[in-house]
Amino acid sequence: MLNREGWSLLAILLFFLALLGAGFAHMGRERSVADRLREGGGAADTAAGLVVAAGGVVLLAIVPGTLYLYGLSRLLMPLSLAAGACALLCGVLPRLRAAAPRALSAAELYSRASAPRAAFAVIGAMSALGLATGAIALLGRVIAGVFSLHQTLALGAAALLCAILALLCGPQSRRRMDRLQVLLLVGLLAALPASAVLHSGDNDNTLAAVLASAFSRLATGNPVLVDMLSDLGWGLGVLGAVSLLSRATAVQEEYAARYGGRIGAALLALLTVLSAAAGLLGRMVEEGLTTLAAAETVLLQEATNAVLPAPVSAVLVAALTMGLLLSAQGLLRAAGNLLAWDVAEPVLKGKQERPLCRTADGIAVAGAALAFLLALDQSAALTNMAQAAFLLGAVLGAGLALRAFGRPTTVLGAWVSLAAGAGVVVAWTAVPALRNLGMLGALPSAGAVALVQWLLRPRRQEAPAPQPETVSEAPAPVEEGEAEPARSEGEENDGTLAL
Repeated sequence: MLNREGWSLLAILLFFLALLGAGFAHMGRERSVADRLREGGGAADTAAGLVVAAGGVVLLAIVPGTLYLYGLSRLLMPLSLAAGACALLCGVLPRLRAAAPRALSAAELYSRASAPRAAFAVIGAMSALGLATGAIALLGRVIAGVFSLHQTLALGAAALLCAILALLCGPQSRRRMDRLQVLLLVGLLAALPASAVLHSGDNDNTLAAVLASAFSRLATGNPVLVDMLSDLGWGLGVLGAVSLLSRATAVQEEYAARYGGRIGAALLALLTVLSAAAGLLGRMVEEGLTTLAAAETVLLQEATNAVLPAPVSAVLVAALTMGLLLSAQGLLRAAGNLLAWDVAEPVLKGKQERPLCRTADGIAVAGAALAFLLALDQSAALTNMAQAAFLLGAVLGAGLALRAFGRPTTVLGAWVSLAAGAGVVVAWTAVPALRNLGMLGALPSAGAVALVQWLLRPRRQEAPAPQPETVSEAPAPVEEGEAEPARSEGEENDGTLAL
């Protein structure tokens, strides 16, 4: 008879093989980076892909850990995340797709000029690497906790698995894997709060006691208003979430992008609420997590609850493992594709060449190795990694929102504004006093982007001087077969240059 560890290993292997089997027939089909950026499927596939892309360290560690430790005073965090996802998928992205229907990447949605594209891609890759590092770090903790392995060995195994999947699984194979994984993710986040209530064990933390103490949990040391503004900053960071942007821009069919985005936004809002509920009720299972780094593993504590039957616990652990694995794999591939398509390709001019694909694969593997090194400190809170990534996401999101709602700027303003916003993020994370204020830094970061774009906006053309009245002559008719003069690319009706 299998013990709990054996059941967990069996469930992880079965789910892993099932995912690989679902996508095996379509692995390695891409022959160019452009093929890697394209994705078929209908609205349901798009919605499933968006849910899986977002089901990483934020939903599986940051949100539940924060609600576990600080209670309902931090409820604005999941609410702002849900609102940000809905705004991105239902408001910003449809406008950007209408303005640039042939764009294959989020950087092309922002600008078709090479310098702004490169700046967007570099910042996006940095943000993706930060979130991938958090997912790999949490996956290492899950492997170490379930199988009693050394932390470094478990972390190495997690990074290696993510790198292998990043090399094997392209968009077509992932589309089929997402169909199974979305069921696992939804089942996980729905089952954990229910299991916490039904199987709270022998402790005295009943549902009534946990909810009654939700307003008197640990304080962060910051004023309440600062914490509330910081929580709102997470929603601003979602507007530039690389995982969602990459999955949404990969859909070529307009109907699938529109309806899939709406369904995905609704599912993400639901899963965010379920994640917050799982963290809030985590004290019914385990009440000894006193630090933020420990609280971020609250879903693992609930999944491995000794009161649960071993097969049920194994299924929950496997679903958690697969969610982190596919999230990290997608982020690593997104970073590689961004840097290859939007930075290397304009320089090398090799759209259809295999070497550009190998460049993207090499960046993904190098990202996994770098994530392993960055995650070696097991005592570090994953929130700090996600915070830096979401601050960079706020910079990208501000640029995309301004572009979507018709705020013109010059090519110089497009890339200088991103550089200014990224500079604010670097300064914010480098100063401990500012870093402790959390996502409050999203406001000055996004503000720097808006300010620079306003300062470097296109000059308005001066109105021509009034001419003396003369008898107007009728314009000469255009002869048949003679075309009207064409406007240059990017020229608007009023003569200004659109970004």
